[in-house]
Amino acid sequence: MASLPIHSHHRAPLLSILSDNIPSSAAASLLHSSASYIRDCKRKDHSTSNLLTQKYSSGVKRKRLSDDTLGRVFSFIIGACPTPSGSKSLNFKQYVSDDELYAAYKDSCKGQLKQKCDCCAFRSVAKISRYCIVDCVPVSLSTFLRIKKWLRVHRAGKYFGRFDCKRCLRRQQIPFLQLKVRNPAQFVKLGEELRECIEHMYVMRQQREEYRTKRSNLQPGELLLLMDFTSFSLEPDEEESDQRMVYVQDLVLVLEFIEGGQRHTEYIDYICDCPDSNTNDYHFVLYAMQLFFRSHFINDAFQSLEIWTDGGPKHFKTKYCQWMWHFLSSSCFSNKLIAHNFFASYHGHSLADSHAAVDKRLLRAAYNTSELQRKAVSEEPISWGPSSAASLAPLFSENASRTQAFHLPSIPRSADIKPNIAGINLIKSKHRFEYAEGTCLAFPRTGQAVGVPFEFKYL
Repeated sequence: MASLPIHSHHRAPLLSILSDNIPSSAAASLLHSSASYIRDCKRKDHSTSNLLTQKYSSGVKRKRLSDDTLGRVFSFIIGACPTPSGSKSLNFKQYVSDDELYAAYKDSCKGQLKQKCDCCAFRSVAKISRYCIVDCVPVSLSTFLRIKKWLRVHRAGKYFGRFDCKRCLRRQQIPFLQLKVRNPAQFVKLGEELRECIEHMYVMRQQREEYRTKRSNLQPGELLLLMDFTSFSLEPDEEESDQRMVYVQDLVLVLEFIEGGQRHTEYIDYICDCPDSNTNDYHFVLYAMQLFFRSHFINDAFQSLEIWTDGGPKHFKTKYCQWMWHFLSSSCFSNKLIAHNFFASYHGHSLADSHAAVDKRLLRAAYNTSELQRKAVSEEPISWGPSSAASLAPLFSENASRTQAFHLPSIPRSADIKPNIAGINLIKSKHRFEYAEGTCLAFPRTGQAVGVPFEFKYL
């Protein structure tokens, strides 16, 4: 009895005949089947069944889902759970609950455009020319979750994705939203948004490729400078301060240059904990850059300066920051070339972020060490770890590789330092600015040969 055919069109008629006049519970153990399945076989009429006809190839299992159905499920999950920007591996992130994700999948199965066919898995709703708008039959929730598990989709927590790019996310979502839209105006609006997202993707790839090219083709006399801001929260010394927390701003500089035929990479941290002046804005960048040019003899050592930053709207991609580079080129760099390049929005991950992570690990290790020291019985003064920027600077300089940390007691914020100038036309669309010999050029992309000249207009 255990060698009954495995296919239902052969097995069901035989079970119906063999279990005739036998209780289903007793036949289940004899025929190695379930009682419910035997009762189901008894209720059906198998008089037209042909046991000599083999409907399937031997040794081949039936596919429960078609390739089109599986492809739609895979495409939806990949589009709705995109990989975070900047990730080095294919890790799908889910930003909503399973119920919301499955509900969105079922909605995506309605009103899809498909070529006319006789497939029984589709129920035609309307027909236009060679295509028909159909409602696809969605898979069950358990099958949907099983496919999602196979793709190794991970929950992203309650955050939308702090370091994710919304345009990259929308670029993957809009094609699926267009399949559901039946309003022509809304369809056109989504198409325009999709074109903007695709253009953003091209800018991101081109700027990243230009940065790699600048690094690989670095020449003697050229300085490649990465800049970014990071911050720390320190626990203050209870005996000296009444503050609940000390906030430290850190301007990270990553220097890459060639000296003596060898490539060098160095890191500089300008840190300030003055609560009245340590905002990460134009004044902080200007003061740190003036110290940088004077203390490191940049004018004597290099002939050109290539700067790369993200598009920070408060400190980097502003008219004041661009005026600063123009001013530094003429006053501190002998009118030599200073070029300011921008990564695409939300794609500014660089070596500066890696160095900031190293600094934070050192700070965490210092706090853990101080906690262990407090648990030990000793006559030495109790250590509570770094409590100010003054104590943080030597920690970075002594423990981080090739790093110099400078403590800035305060940031000058006189109104005379900030010039009263007009805005730069379409500054948000520019990704490179050049300043040399008193001239200013703006480029939509890095690597373009011809730039647009402009001047700073004082008001």
